[in-house]
Amino acid sequence: MVSKKQIKRFKATVGLKIMDNRSLMLRPLSLNMKDSVYMHEAVAPKIAGLKNALVSVLMAARNVESYIRESIESVLKQNYPYFELLIMEDGSSDKTWQIIQEYRHSPRVRVFRRKHRGIATTRNELVRLSAGEFIAMHDSDNIMLQGKLKTQTRYLMKNKDVGVVFGNCLVLDDPFFLRGHTLSKTYSQIMRHVSA
Repeated sequence: MVSKKQIKRFKATVGLKIMDNRSLMLRPLSLNMKDSVYMHEAVAPKIAGLKNALVSVLMAARNVESYIRESIESVLKQNYPYFELLIMEDGSSDKTWQIIQEYRHSPRVRVFRRKHRGIATTRNELVRLSAGEFIAMHDSDNIMLQGKLKTQTRYLMKNKDVGVVFGNCLVLDDPFFLRGHTLSKTYSQIMRHVSA
């Protein structure tokens, strides 16, 4: 059962800029997967009857051609296999949509495109389209560190009274600077540096 406090947090979170771009994950208001709009056939059999929860990773994208490929790859490389990635392109004027389309045949990825309506409207639409028991917001210019989905999902599954979790973030500038060190824009090099 979702508490009134969780509903208040959910309403305050979705539709607004999400928690300073930290790695947010939350429990949606409807926890019934039968009410979902759509679930990929390739993902659904893997979760049927298992004690693992499906996570819907939601990515709104607009004019991020320089970052979106690494952002998508960082989600697809997660060590928690029970997720879907929904990407909605929100009226970009660069090559963001062409890059997103490269992933449309992945069994875990669903892509959408529309005229520009803004980040809040885009995120709310992605929540409506999601099939997961949990929602993970992920900005299209962010990199998801390995283990994020696994760690946060397990915490939410063990703590049914918790509605929202989020982790800290590492701020990377262009060209990716982290703690005074210049990094290449490849996910693997960033992961090696962060893990050290």
